[in-house]
Amino acid sequence: MTIKQLIALIRRKLLPIIIITLISLLIGFSTYFFTSRNSTYTGTVFINIGSEIEKMTLSQVTDSVQAADQFTETAQGWFRNSSLIDRINAISGYKSTFTVKKQEKQNLSVIFRAQSAASANIIGVAVVQELNREIEKYNYSNNSGFNISLNSVTSSRQSGLLIYLIMLLSALSGALIGVISIYLYEKSTGVAMNSEEIEKIMNKQALDKLNNVNKDSFSFIGAVMNKITHRKSIFIGVDVEAKDVLFFKEKEKNGENEYVVFPKDTLKILDSFNQRCFVVCQIGKSELENIRRLKQILPADFSLLICE
Repeated sequence: MTIKQLIALIRRKLLPIIIITLISLLIGFSTYFFTSRNSTYTGTVFINIGSEIEKMTLSQVTDSVQAADQFTETAQGWFRNSSLIDRINAISGYKSTFTVKKQEKQNLSVIFRAQSAASANIIGVAVVQELNREIEKYNYSNNSGFNISLNSVTSSRQSGLLIYLIMLLSALSGALIGVISIYLYEKSTGVAMNSEEIEKIMNKQALDKLNNVNKDSFSFIGAVMNKITHRKSIFIGVDVEAKDVLFFKEKEKNGENEYVVFPKDTLKILDSFNQRCFVVCQIGKSELENIRRLKQILPADFSLLICE
């Protein structure tokens, strides 16, 4: 699909694309509201893991630092234990989930959401308390001396820009889903997707193209009027009803021309080829197979009109 065809598709199906985009926006806003209404603060517990060994030599200090650094990864894995999380939540009185990241050398940062700065502090204290208990049990079982050397709890209010980012992404994804869905639907139904397809089947360049069949177009009317002879004309709409073509509705008032629809009015079409013949095809509505079938019975001097 070219850029021109994409723009034509969006223009032609703007309303359903807008509806799908609005639905996507509603889903994005609802998701943000229900997941963030009780979590407006981000809490962070910074933890430094150390080792208790008295009167260490230089080599022992180096080994101790390396051992503590490796043990930090062990402590990080403990936060995948649902039992530990349940105990932290029971102590704090808040139901929280945690993201744990290993920082440079023996450091961990535990990130979570909270309702307020006060609740973030309570949750942070519970994290340190339960992690200390786990370390004590580990030391007892493995005859080691690891501990929490430093810890701090901080909290910050979530940026209000997040909702705007979510809404922007929701709108973009909704519009993209709308365009792709409509394109795939039209492709699967076998309708004409662009004017080039119609002109190739008809082996004829369109007399004129109308950007929207529901709106007047002076260029469209002017071109048709210049081609109409004194004979009565017949308009053949390929899957396009007369009510969708504004030009014919205006001419119909004076009874000057006749409008029929292919394929349902095939017999009437066959009996009227002594008249000036105009074929009306609409992108996104006229089926390619019907255009091919009509081409087989058309006189050579017909004129092609395309509604984009």
